[in-house]
Amino acid sequence: MIKKIGDTVIAGVAAVLILVLAYALYTVYNTYVTTVIEQQQQQLLNISRSVSTSMDLSISEQLTDITILTGTPGFSDSMRKYYQTGDMNGLQEYLLAYMSGQRHELSDVYLIDRNCKVIFKHGQYPFHTKIDEAKLNFRRLADRGLTGIGSVFEIEPHHFGMTLINSIYIGDSYMGAVIGIVDLRNIYEQYVAPVDRQGKGYLMVEDQAGNIIMHPQSQMIGVNYWQERKALSGSPAYRAFLGLLDQEQACEEGTALYRTGPRERSTSGDQDEIAAFSHMNVGDTSWCVLAVMPRRDAMEPVEQNLSRFGFLAMAVFLLFALCTTAIYRLQKKHQKLEMKAQYLKDLNTTLEELSESREQIRHYQKLQSVGALAGGVAHEFNNLLTPILGYSELLLRRLREKDESYGDVEQIHEAGLRAKEIVEQLLPFYRRENDTTAYAPVSLDAVLTDAVKMVRVILPGTVVLQERLQKTGAMVFGNATQLNQVLLNLCSNASQAMEPDGGTLTVANEIIPVDCVSSADGNLRGSDCYARVTIADTGCGMSEEVLKRIFEPFFTTKEIGKGTGLGLSVVHNIISGHGGSIRVKTAVGAGSMFILLLPVMDRPAGGFDEEPPSLPPVGDKGHGTRSILALCGERKAAGLLKKGFERNGWKVDARTDPQEAMRLLKETTDSYDALIVDDSLSGYRGTAFAEQARLLQFAGPIVLTAGMPDREVFLMKKRKILDDVVLKPFDFSDLYERILRLLE
Repeated sequence: MIKKIGDTVIAGVAAVLILVLAYALYTVYNTYVTTVIEQQQQQLLNISRSVSTSMDLSISEQLTDITILTGTPGFSDSMRKYYQTGDMNGLQEYLLAYMSGQRHELSDVYLIDRNCKVIFKHGQYPFHTKIDEAKLNFRRLADRGLTGIGSVFEIEPHHFGMTLINSIYIGDSYMGAVIGIVDLRNIYEQYVAPVDRQGKGYLMVEDQAGNIIMHPQSQMIGVNYWQERKALSGSPAYRAFLGLLDQEQACEEGTALYRTGPRERSTSGDQDEIAAFSHMNVGDTSWCVLAVMPRRDAMEPVEQNLSRFGFLAMAVFLLFALCTTAIYRLQKKHQKLEMKAQYLKDLNTTLEELSESREQIRHYQKLQSVGALAGGVAHEFNNLLTPILGYSELLLRRLREKDESYGDVEQIHEAGLRAKEIVEQLLPFYRRENDTTAYAPVSLDAVLTDAVKMVRVILPGTVVLQERLQKTGAMVFGNATQLNQVLLNLCSNASQAMEPDGGTLTVANEIIPVDCVSSADGNLRGSDCYARVTIADTGCGMSEEVLKRIFEPFFTTKEIGKGTGLGLSVVHNIISGHGGSIRVKTAVGAGSMFILLLPVMDRPAGGFDEEPPSLPPVGDKGHGTRSILALCGERKAAGLLKKGFERNGWKVDARTDPQEAMRLLKETTDSYDALIVDDSLSGYRGTAFAEQARLLQFAGPIVLTAGMPDREVFLMKKRKILDDVVLKPFDFSDLYERILRLLE
């Protein structure tokens, strides 16, 4: 009897243990299924985020490119000319140049005037079906005066396009709009279709009105479930599907599990699907990107492991001794699930970092656009300033100070020099690394002393200047003019920050070892010690928001007309070009401190040469015995060099045609003592001409004049093909002295 009771108890305990283990296995299975579904939903959400971000970047960059085009002064002048004379040649040239240079995402482009009249149309990649322009509704788009996505329209059944509109304003006056046509089928093939979903599920895109505008199945394009929700609301089978539609309208992103929509059932059948969506927002327009996967595909990992669970259950039921092994396996599986969850978290972090990198790339591209514009302006001004400075310098040499015209010519020359300084301020935006052709060992103590003298003159009486300058003997490899510009700019900004009440401006310097340099000082050129220069004021200080943007080009807190926003950007570029760094410590109401670090050069045993060696007198060959060939990009510059050298007794051949100059050089290679070549020739580079001259065994010095020398120029100078590089606009006397030094 006792044994039976014991057997019964044991059987009961065993049954309870079996039930507990069975329940545990069932719970683990459900947890596993839930985890797999959540992981798949998170993966779909990451995919929809990635696609929406890619389309957002593409459309935003296209709009930015059009904004840059319509914002150029030349385009605005052409628009005014059209309204004044009806001449639209200039507008056509701008738009055709833009279409030929863009990445072929725009199929058509229209230019409409303020009366919504199409004044220009260009179709680069026409649709198979001609667009019904009435669907574009130019008047409605223009009346809104917006810039962004205009509308989505049907090109043909199951085929949509969209309009990108950029309204043109000159001042406050509306002048018209540029409307680009984008084939959404191309957008789908470029940004949506290539996304790897491992052959499971699909991606679709809905516009702001709920229309499906992109879908792998063409018959689904044009369907609008939002309009059919009233008919679907009476069916319990579509309750979760309608919940997804509500979630799309209320949230920026989310996930859902639902039965297949009524239109998809005709092709994929009635099945459970998991989905994730993310919105793409451009201006006032919001599109929804959905990633959808059949639940059965998501359950494939579970089905693949189902046999393992069955074997485990049989083992538990047949042999209690394997319980420990079963628990161990469950723990292992739990660890794998945690690893997968961690992997998904890491993937999400990677995608966020990728998004930040794309923002940095977009910012860099904007700076490149600004740099290209600055380079073009600097190039044109250099070509104009070269003859202005040269001829005015020649006139000053011919005139006497007592002559009536001497003062006028002197004013012209000084204005040209000022214009040259302004052009030099633009060049750091074209070259991320400052030009080092004019770099040499510079005494930082002397630069600081000269700068403080000039600052003392320009400071108002309400500002007290405190000098804490030490005689450090520090020499830096750089340009004294640029360093002086940095110090004057920072001191001027400090003085303005203390207006109108005044305050104290402190300038100090010291030498610090490399061990005292922190990671906050950024990337510095290697050196055993660094010169630290601090410029501090007791002015109004800056907020965190302003501090983050002070080195951005064209950012300024001054009133309109009182600042260009270029000063601190130029300062930052100059310091970076010298291998140094700049940091700012500031707080609102507590003043600001700018800290400059510059690498100090090792002093050679013989010291640095403070002055170049003196020039010998002109001409061991005697008056008029020297000859030179000058190849210039413009006739005015050629005339300047011809007159300047002839007045010093030289024989000069000045040419603007590279072919003609090469012919002269081939015929009379040994008759020229020196060669001057402009790097900007018509259809030809001066570097190529210089290389050809060396191949012809020309042994004399070759000097290249260039407004914006590139890496190729410096490499050729290093290879001794070029003997010197002179920056335009140049002083004739400086060029002449360089030629003499090279000859001597």
